[in-house]
Amino acid sequence: MAPPKRVQSSRNEGKIILALRAFYSGQFQSAAEAARTFHVSKTSLLRRIYGVNP
Repeated sequence: MAPPKRVQSSRNEGKIILALRAFYSGQFQSAAEAARTFHVSKTSLLRRIYGVNP
């Protein structure tokens, strides 16, 4: 059984934050690389980086 949406959303948010921190700290040369490593959407990560509201 899949976890409830709230739990899944919270986990995804945490992974996006980790990916952002890793990208900004220079651990990755591209946002796409950070997104792949942390298993998050590249589009979501780029929107956070550029400050675009969904």
